[in-house]
This record gives sequence, structure tokens and C-alpha cells, in this order.
Amino acid sequence: MYSCCEFNSRFTNTAESTAKLLRIRTNGHKNMVKLIYGYHGPGLHGCVSRETYGYTQRGKTMNYFVIDFEFTFYKRPVGRPRGFFNEIIEAGAVLLDSRGTETGRMHAFVKPHFYPKQAKDAYDFCMITEKEMKKAIEFPEMVRQISALYTPGNCYFVTWGNEDFRVLDTGCQRHGIENPVRREDCLDLALAYRLWKDDSFTTGLKAAAEELDTGSEGLWHTAYDDAFNTGKVLFKLLEKGWSPEDFLTAQALKNQ
Repeated sequence: MYSCCEFNSRFTNTAESTAKLLRIRTNGHKNMVKLIYGYHGPGLHGCVSRETYGYTQRGKTMNYFVIDFEFTFYKRPVGRPRGFFNEIIEAGAVLLDSRGTETGRMHAFVKPHFYPKQAKDAYDFCMITEKEMKKAIEFPEMVRQISALYTPGNCYFVTWGNEDFRVLDTGCQRHGIENPVRREDCLDLALAYRLWKDDSFTTGLKAAAEELDTGSEGLWHTAYDDAFNTGKVLFKLLEKGWSPEDFLTAQALKNQ
């Protein structure tokens, strides 16, 4: 599914090297950071070893639960309902192991429970038809499907941007159910890509896929296809030496 490469690793314990790698201020602390250098392998599917980029939190091998939500919005200048919030209307996800092999997937249309009358603009934007929405499931069932694939502490919850976790979390609060996703597992790949490029602006998923030449598939702004293509961007970055552990370390230091 994703192209194969293997990496050799080195270690550094100097603050200067850490700052250069992570593009953060270390305040004089010495941090052990795994530097990754790669070469292109023979082109076999999914042959990345644990010693490459399959290791992460606390030395465990982590999987990648890559997900995308499409949700309602309200942009008109007047008439916004009191208490309106973005409701998920489509969810798509792919579960990838540390080698990039797909081990699970989900796709579902989801009924907007609180503000269904305000969903039409989102249906049109996401090309969702009435026929498709007749097969839609309730929000709690969608959360159960997520829980069946995502394992807290063993999966990164990978999204393009931070809106997906926000709409899931808000939806869980409004429905009175527990959000199964831990914030510590959240991996905002859009932010990671911006920092990796050292850009001052956030690149869209389509543009990132084109810049990295991932060979994107499907339709943009459809949940499963966007999740699938986010996964392709993720493993292209991993090929190029980017590390989730380094990224999350940088974010943790920044937030201290």
C-alpha cells in the first residue's frame, strides 16, 4: 500500500543538534533524539522494521489510526441557531500498522442529530446524497466503530489539522458519551508538515500530497479518501526521516 524504505539510526545528546532537528528552543536541556537517515528499499509493500519508524511512545510499537470527518457548518451572516455546533456527517478511517500495512478500515455516513436542517450546505460541499444519508448511522454507533479500531495508548490518532478531534470531542460532550480518543495519542499531521517544511502557513492536504508526489487517489473532501491520502502523506514523511516521537517531543517542550 505504501512504498518501502529502511533506515539506519544515530543518536545525539547535544542541545544544539536537538534544536536543529526539532526547530525548537531547548533552554539548555540535553535531549536524546533519534536521528533517522534513509535509503529507498527494493519496492516491497510494507517492509518497514520496528527499528525504523515503528517505535514510538515509551518504546512501544505504535499503529496509526488515520481518520477524517466531514461535518456541518454555518456561514450565513444571520439565522445561526442558538448553541449550533459542527456535527459529523461522514467518517472515514484506515488503521495502519507500523509497516504501513492496512489492518482495518471504516466508513459511515452519520445523522446530524441536533441541527439537521442546517446540514444541506455541508451535504452539497461533500457531495453527499439523500440516498446515502438514508443509510446514515447515529453518532454513538460511529463512536463505537472508532473504538473497535482505535486502541488508546497503542495507536496514534492521525488527522490533517486539529478540527477532527475537536468535532469528535464536542459531539461526544453533546451526546453525553465518553470520547474514546486520548489527546496524548493525537497527531496533527498538518502541523507536523508545516514544521517539517519550516513554513509560516499550513498547507492543505491536496497540496501536500502533490508536493510529496504521493499518488493520491479518490475524491477530495470525502472522508475515507481523505483519510487514505493522509496515510500516504504520513508514510511519505516517515520515508524522508520525519519522526512522530520527535514531533510530539517538540510540542511537549513548546507547551511547557
